Amino acid sequence: MITGIDDESSEEYHSYALRILIPILDDPMSSLDENLLAAAVLLRLYEEMCDVDTGTHLVGCARLWNNIPDFIAQGGLSEAASWIMLRQNLHISLIKGEPMQVDLNKYRRSRSFVDTTDEDFANRIILLCCQVLATCFSPGAQPDYETWAHLGKEVASWHDSIPAHYSPYHHSDVKSTSTGVKSAFPIVWMMNPAQVMGYQHYCLARILLHISEPRLWVSSLRTIEHRVAADKAAMKDLHIAIGLGIHNPSVVGAGFTVHHLLFTCEL
Repeated sequence: MITGIDDESSEEYHSYALRILIPILDDPMSSLDENLLAAAVLLRLYEEMCDVDTGTHLVGCARLWNNIPDFIAQGGLSEAASWIMLRQNLHISLIKGEPMQVDLNKYRRSRSFVDTTDEDFANRIILLCCQVLATCFSPGAQPDYETWAHLGKEVASWHDSIPAHYSPYHHSDVKSTSTGVKSAFPIVWMMNPAQVMGYQHYCLARILLHISEPRLWVSSLRTIEHRVAADKAAMKDLHIAIGLGIHNPSVVGAGFTVHHLLFTCEL
Protein backbone atom coordinates (compact mmCIF):
# COMPACT_ATOMS: atom_id res chain seq x y z
CA MET A 1 0.00 0.00 0.00
CA ILE A 2 2.87 2.39 0.73
CA THR A 3 4.28 1.98 -2.79
CA GLY A 4 0.91 2.61 -4.41
CA ILE A 5 1.17 -0.61 -6.41
CA ASP A 6 -1.93 -2.80 -6.62
CA ASP A 7 -1.28 -5.78 -4.40
CA GLU A 8 -3.97 -8.26 -3.47
CA SER A 9 -1.72 -9.87 -0.86
CA SER A 10 -2.27 -7.01 1.62
CA GLU A 11 -6.01 -7.70 1.75
CA GLU A 12 -5.30 -11.41 2.01
CA TYR A 13 -3.05 -10.90 5.05
CA HIS A 14 -5.61 -8.52 6.55
CA SER A 15 -8.35 -11.12 6.29
CA TYR A 16 -6.05 -13.78 7.70
CA ALA A 17 -5.20 -11.59 10.70
CA LEU A 18 -8.89 -11.00 11.39
CA ARG A 19 -9.61 -14.73 11.31
CA ILE A 20 -7.02 -15.15 14.08
CA LEU A 21 -7.95 -12.12 16.19
CA ILE A 22 -11.75 -12.24 16.24
CA PRO A 23 -12.04 -15.61 18.06
CA ILE A 24 -9.47 -14.44 20.63
CA LEU A 25 -11.32 -11.19 21.30
CA ASP A 26 -14.67 -12.98 21.49
CA ASP A 27 -13.37 -15.44 24.09
CA PRO A 28 -13.81 -13.96 27.61
CA MET A 29 -11.22 -16.41 28.94
CA SER A 30 -8.50 -15.37 26.50
CA SER A 31 -5.47 -13.39 27.60
CA LEU A 32 -5.63 -9.81 26.34
CA ASP A 33 -2.00 -8.75 26.13
CA GLU A 34 0.27 -6.25 24.40
CA ASN A 35 0.52 -8.41 21.29
CA LEU A 36 -3.22 -8.12 20.70
CA LEU A 37 -3.11 -4.35 21.16
CA ALA A 38 -0.16 -4.02 18.76
CA ALA A 39 -1.95 -6.20 16.21
CA ALA A 40 -5.10 -4.08 16.47
CA VAL A 41 -3.07 -0.88 16.05
CA LEU A 42 -1.37 -2.28 12.94
CA LEU A 43 -4.75 -3.23 11.50
CA ARG A 44 -5.87 0.35 12.15
CA LEU A 45 -2.82 1.64 10.24
CA TYR A 46 -3.89 -0.53 7.32
CA GLU A 47 -7.44 0.78 7.62
CA GLU A 48 -6.20 4.40 7.55
CA MET A 49 -4.55 3.80 4.17
CA CYS A 50 -7.60 2.17 2.58
CA ASP A 51 -9.80 4.09 0.15
CA VAL A 52 -12.73 3.89 2.58
CA ASP A 53 -11.97 4.37 6.27
CA THR A 54 -14.76 2.70 8.24
CA GLY A 55 -13.05 3.20 11.61
CA THR A 56 -13.81 -0.39 12.62
CA HIS A 57 -10.34 -1.14 13.96
CA LEU A 58 -10.19 2.23 15.71
CA VAL A 59 -13.23 1.29 17.78
CA GLY A 60 -11.74 -2.14 18.46
CA CYS A 61 -8.44 -0.64 19.62
CA ALA A 62 -10.20 1.78 21.96
CA ARG A 63 -12.39 -0.90 23.53
CA LEU A 64 -9.43 -3.21 24.05
CA TRP A 65 -7.29 -0.45 25.54
CA ASN A 66 -10.01 0.95 27.80
CA ASN A 67 -10.71 -2.51 29.25
CA ILE A 68 -7.09 -3.20 30.22
CA PRO A 69 -6.00 -0.66 32.86
CA ASP A 70 -2.26 -1.34 32.82
CA PHE A 71 -1.32 -1.11 29.14
CA ILE A 72 0.25 2.36 29.36
CA ALA A 73 2.18 1.57 32.56
CA GLN A 74 3.72 -1.66 31.23
CA GLY A 75 6.22 0.07 28.97
CA GLY A 76 7.69 -1.62 25.92
CA LEU A 77 5.42 -2.71 23.10
CA SER A 78 2.17 -2.00 24.94
CA GLU A 79 3.12 1.60 25.68
CA ALA A 80 4.40 2.22 22.14
CA ALA A 81 1.16 0.85 20.69
CA SER A 82 -0.86 2.96 23.13
CA TRP A 83 0.73 6.21 21.95
CA ILE A 84 0.22 5.32 18.28
CA MET A 85 -3.42 4.57 19.05
CA LEU A 86 -3.79 7.96 20.73
CA ARG A 87 -2.63 9.73 17.55
CA GLN A 88 -5.04 7.61 15.52
CA ASN A 89 -7.89 8.69 17.80
CA LEU A 90 -6.79 12.32 17.62
CA HIS A 91 -6.86 12.32 13.83
CA ILE A 92 -10.33 10.80 13.51
CA SER A 93 -11.73 13.03 16.27
CA LEU A 94 -10.26 16.07 14.52
CA ILE A 95 -11.68 15.42 11.07
CA LYS A 96 -15.06 14.03 12.14
CA GLY A 97 -15.71 16.21 15.18
CA GLU A 98 -16.31 13.14 17.32
CA PRO A 99 -15.36 12.69 21.00
CA MET A 100 -12.10 10.93 21.84
CA GLN A 101 -12.76 7.22 22.33
CA VAL A 102 -9.97 6.60 24.85
CA ASP A 103 -9.60 7.59 28.49
CA LEU A 104 -7.00 10.36 28.35
CA ASN A 105 -6.41 10.31 32.11
CA LYS A 106 -4.87 6.83 31.92
CA TYR A 107 -2.01 8.19 29.83
CA ARG A 108 -0.77 10.15 32.85
CA ARG A 109 0.66 6.88 34.21
CA SER A 110 3.09 6.69 31.32
CA ARG A 111 6.85 6.92 31.80
CA SER A 112 6.76 9.77 29.28
CA PHE A 113 5.91 12.10 32.17
CA VAL A 114 9.08 11.03 33.98
CA ASP A 115 11.64 10.38 31.24
CA THR A 116 13.05 13.15 29.06
CA THR A 117 13.80 11.63 25.66
CA ASP A 118 12.65 13.38 22.50
CA GLU A 119 9.90 10.77 22.16
CA ASP A 120 8.68 11.51 25.69
CA PHE A 121 8.38 15.24 24.97
CA ALA A 122 6.46 14.40 21.79
CA ASN A 123 4.08 12.13 23.68
CA ARG A 124 3.38 14.83 26.27
CA ILE A 125 2.34 17.45 23.75
CA ILE A 126 0.26 14.94 21.76
CA LEU A 127 -1.69 14.17 24.93
CA LEU A 128 -2.07 17.90 25.62
CA CYS A 129 -3.34 18.38 22.08
CA CYS A 130 -5.93 15.66 22.68
CA GLN A 131 -6.99 17.34 25.92
CA VAL A 132 -7.46 20.67 24.14
CA LEU A 133 -9.51 18.97 21.43
CA ALA A 134 -11.63 17.05 23.94
CA THR A 135 -12.23 20.10 26.15
CA CYS A 136 -12.94 22.69 23.48
CA PHE A 137 -14.46 20.77 20.58
CA SER A 138 -16.41 17.82 21.95
CA PRO A 139 -20.14 18.00 21.13
CA GLY A 140 -21.74 20.55 23.44
CA ALA A 141 -18.39 21.71 24.83
CA GLN A 142 -18.24 25.34 25.93
CA PRO A 143 -15.12 25.83 28.06
CA ASP A 144 -15.00 28.91 30.25
CA TYR A 145 -12.14 31.36 29.99
CA GLU A 146 -10.30 29.92 33.02
CA THR A 147 -10.29 26.39 31.58
CA TRP A 148 -9.19 27.65 28.17
CA ALA A 149 -6.43 29.80 29.69
CA HIS A 150 -5.19 26.88 31.81
CA LEU A 151 -4.84 24.70 28.71
CA GLY A 152 -2.97 27.53 27.00
CA LYS A 153 -0.55 27.74 29.92
CA GLU A 154 -0.01 23.96 29.79
CA VAL A 155 0.86 24.15 26.09
CA ALA A 156 3.18 27.13 26.65
CA SER A 157 4.84 25.30 29.57
CA TRP A 158 5.56 22.35 27.30
CA HIS A 159 7.36 24.63 24.87
CA ASP A 160 9.32 26.25 27.70
CA SER A 161 10.36 22.84 29.04
CA ILE A 162 11.83 21.38 25.85
CA PRO A 163 15.63 21.27 25.57
CA ALA A 164 17.43 23.62 23.20
CA HIS A 165 18.07 20.91 20.61
CA TYR A 166 14.32 20.27 20.30
CA SER A 167 13.66 23.58 18.55
CA PRO A 168 13.98 23.74 14.74
CA TYR A 169 17.62 24.04 13.69
CA HIS A 170 16.50 25.88 10.56
CA HIS A 171 13.37 27.99 10.18
CA SER A 172 13.02 30.28 7.21
CA ASP A 173 10.01 32.10 5.81
CA VAL A 174 11.80 32.47 2.46
CA LYS A 175 9.54 31.01 -0.20
CA SER A 176 12.28 29.24 -2.17
CA THR A 177 14.74 26.54 -1.11
CA SER A 178 18.49 26.45 -1.77
CA THR A 179 17.76 24.45 -4.93
CA GLY A 180 15.38 27.12 -6.21
CA VAL A 181 12.21 25.11 -5.55
CA LYS A 182 9.30 27.37 -4.66
CA SER A 183 7.41 26.70 -1.43
CA ALA A 184 4.23 28.34 -0.17
CA PHE A 185 5.10 27.29 3.38
CA PRO A 186 8.01 28.06 5.71
CA ILE A 187 11.04 25.80 5.55
CA VAL A 188 11.38 24.13 8.95
CA TRP A 189 13.99 21.45 9.59
CA MET A 190 14.37 19.37 12.74
CA MET A 191 16.82 16.71 13.87
CA ASN A 192 14.63 13.61 14.17
CA PRO A 193 11.06 12.34 13.67
CA ALA A 194 10.07 12.67 17.34
CA GLN A 195 10.92 16.37 17.29
CA VAL A 196 8.95 16.91 14.09
CA MET A 197 5.88 15.16 15.48
CA GLY A 198 6.16 16.96 18.81
CA TYR A 199 6.54 20.43 17.33
CA GLN A 200 3.81 19.78 14.79
CA HIS A 201 1.32 18.83 17.52
CA TYR A 202 2.42 21.87 19.50
CA CYS A 203 1.33 23.96 16.51
CA LEU A 204 -1.92 21.98 16.27
CA ALA A 205 -2.68 22.55 19.96
CA ARG A 206 -2.10 26.28 19.49
CA ILE A 207 -4.39 26.34 16.43
CA LEU A 208 -7.17 24.69 18.43
CA LEU A 209 -6.67 27.17 21.26
CA HIS A 210 -6.68 30.17 18.92
CA ILE A 211 -10.01 29.27 17.31
CA SER A 212 -11.72 28.21 20.55
CA GLU A 213 -10.99 31.32 22.61
CA PRO A 214 -14.18 32.10 24.58
CA ARG A 215 -13.95 35.82 23.73
CA LEU A 216 -14.67 35.00 20.08
CA TRP A 217 -18.27 34.11 20.92
CA VAL A 218 -19.09 37.11 23.11
CA SER A 219 -21.41 39.78 21.65
CA SER A 220 -19.10 42.76 21.65
CA LEU A 221 -17.84 45.47 19.34
CA ARG A 222 -14.34 44.04 19.80
CA THR A 223 -15.30 40.48 18.88
CA ILE A 224 -14.52 41.03 15.19
CA GLU A 225 -11.09 42.37 16.13
CA HIS A 226 -10.47 39.32 18.34
CA ARG A 227 -11.55 36.95 15.55
CA VAL A 228 -9.23 38.59 13.03
CA ALA A 229 -6.32 38.28 15.46
CA ALA A 230 -7.20 34.64 16.23
CA ASP A 231 -7.44 33.76 12.53
CA LYS A 232 -4.07 35.37 11.85
CA ALA A 233 -2.40 33.51 14.72
CA ALA A 234 -4.01 30.20 13.73
CA MET A 235 -2.89 30.60 10.10
CA LYS A 236 0.69 31.25 11.22
CA ASP A 237 0.77 28.01 13.23
CA LEU A 238 -0.98 26.14 10.41
CA HIS A 239 1.71 27.25 7.96
CA ILE A 240 4.45 26.03 10.31
CA ALA A 241 2.72 22.67 10.85
CA ILE A 242 2.38 22.15 7.09
CA GLY A 243 5.96 23.31 6.53
CA LEU A 244 7.17 20.69 9.01
CA GLY A 245 5.35 17.99 7.07
CA ILE A 246 6.57 19.13 3.66
CA HIS A 247 10.21 19.81 4.48
CA ASN A 248 10.79 16.72 6.62
CA PRO A 249 9.56 14.19 4.03
CA SER A 250 11.13 11.17 5.74
CA VAL A 251 8.72 11.60 8.68
CA VAL A 252 5.67 9.78 7.33
CA GLY A 253 3.56 10.57 10.39
CA ALA A 254 4.01 14.31 9.82
CA GLY A 255 2.57 13.89 6.34
CA PHE A 256 -0.49 12.16 7.82
CA THR A 257 -0.96 15.05 10.25
CA VAL A 258 -0.83 17.57 7.39
CA HIS A 259 -3.39 15.55 5.47
CA HIS A 260 -5.80 15.56 8.40
CA LEU A 261 -5.25 19.27 9.03
CA LEU A 262 -6.03 20.16 5.42
CA PHE A 263 -9.06 17.87 5.39
CA THR A 264 -10.37 19.49 8.56
CA CYS A 265 -9.88 22.95 7.03
CA GLU A 266 -11.67 21.72 3.87
CA LEU A 267 -8.64 22.61 1.75
